[in-house]
Amino acid sequence: MFGALKNSRPRLLKTYRNKFPSLRVEVVERFTNAFNCIAWTIGVRDRWVWNEVDMNADGEASYGEFIAFYRKHGFVPTPYESEAVVAIFGFRSITGKISIKHGARREKLTGFWLSKMGQGGIIRHEGLDVFADSPYGDLILMFKEA
Repeated sequence: MFGALKNSRPRLLKTYRNKFPSLRVEVVERFTNAFNCIAWTIGVRDRWVWNEVDMNADGEASYGEFIAFYRKHGFVPTPYESEAVVAIFGFRSITGKISIKHGARREKLTGFWLSKMGQGGIIRHEGLDVFADSPYGDLILMFKEA
C-alpha cells in the first residue's frame, strides 16, 4: 500500500527504514529543507519555526511553551487520538523536562498522519505508534482545532 515517489531520495528512505523500524512510509511530496516538521503542523511551508516555540528564548522549548505556541495557532491539547489533528513526539526526562523531536499532522480526508522528516519530504503514515523505538521518542502531546 505504501510506496515512494519516483523523485524521492533512496538514501533518506533507507534512513527512514533503518532508524524508524515501525514506519511504513509513502513519500507524498518532494524533499525540501525550506521548512521543518513543526512548521508543517501549523501549515507553514516557508521557514523553520523551532525558535518561535521557545518563547522565553532560553534555548529550550518547554511543555508549556509548546501548548502556548499551538494555542496561538488555533489548537488546544486533547487526550484523545480520535480528535487529534497534531501530534508531538519526544522524550521526557526524570526531572519532567521534555525534548521535542518531531511533529505530525492528520490528513483530514483520509485520516492518515503526514510528517515532514527533517530535510526530507512529506510522508504519510498510518498511526502515532510508528515512531516507537526511534530517534523521535514517544508521543508527548496531541492537539485538536480550537
